[in-house]
Amino acid sequence: MTGRRGVADLDYAPLTRRHGLGARLRAVAGNNVLVIGGTVAVLMTLLPGAVVVGLVATGSAGDDVAFTVCMAVISLGGLLVVLDVLGKAEGGEALDAFAEANDLVVLRSRTALHYASASFADGSHSVHRAVRTRGDLFLEIGERFPVGAPLDPGSERRPSAYLRARLAGRVPPRVSWTGLVTPEVDERLTRWSGPYGVELAGDELTVLGTEPLDARDAGRVEEGLDLLVQLAGRVEAFAGLAAGRPAAEPGPLVTASGITIPPPERPGEDQGRVRRPLVVVAWTLALVLGLPVLLAVVMSRVGDSLLGRPVLATAVVGLLVGLMGGAAFWLVRHAVTPRRRGRDAR
Repeated sequence: MTGRRGVADLDYAPLTRRHGLGARLRAVAGNNVLVIGGTVAVLMTLLPGAVVVGLVATGSAGDDVAFTVCMAVISLGGLLVVLDVLGKAEGGEALDAFAEANDLVVLRSRTALHYASASFADGSHSVHRAVRTRGDLFLEIGERFPVGAPLDPGSERRPSAYLRARLAGRVPPRVSWTGLVTPEVDERLTRWSGPYGVELAGDELTVLGTEPLDARDAGRVEEGLDLLVQLAGRVEAFAGLAAGRPAAEPGPLVTASGITIPPPERPGEDQGRVRRPLVVVAWTLALVLGLPVLLAVVMSRVGDSLLGRPVLATAVVGLLVGLMGGAAFWLVRHAVTPRRRGRDAR
């Protein structure tokens, strides 16, 4: 599908089909955030589980029942997390099938600093999974995921729905979205996405919701695209843009002194590939298994000098906890950041 034409004729049936384990695993492999979560979950399941099996096999389980039960509970918890990761992959496999049936572009687990929306441009959110129509005046529907430092320590990191459209030209600063959303559209948007925000920047319209997309619900995907078409049309009509036609490339700017300034180059939508899932698995294993060993070595070296010094001990522990948190933050950000073209070509 190209542009906004034929939204009503899209085949939404693939969204509701049930897919097997293989499709879910492919969806996990295509989303590096799920790859990280799945790797940690598998480790949580296998390592304590192996300890329990070893204790039972050697007849030592009864020597320390509390330890054996603790390991079994951790292993069971890891298994539940594995099932949760596979469950979260259902939306990804549904969007993949939907995109294949309608010739749409698939986006998975990547930062999008070239988007006009501040939520993406500042790197605080990545595209978790989305589909986009082809052509200049595209429509995009999907979920974003917070990958920046949390503003609220108690905030939950979960995907939330968003809509994005390329308009027929740059929107003048005088245009405000508040006058473009009718009470009826506001009610539909609130019902569809929860509390929402609308951003008009450059030639892009972005709607940022607070609830997950739930791509397995074909009605939600269809309604989201319908709302996006309506909003894009209203913005273009209000701003006097040529609706339905790609905007001409902006010409150079000429200052009062006659100096010509070339227009800024519009970044392409294809910003390169993210890291391969096997690379992300290797990084995750290195951090999950290597960091505790490193911390144990450090504590064995400085442990004696911390005795009787509670302030220094607290500072050292805080530094180590901060190091672990920073490593986890780096892992997620690096896993969803597309590689540069030059690196990708090597």
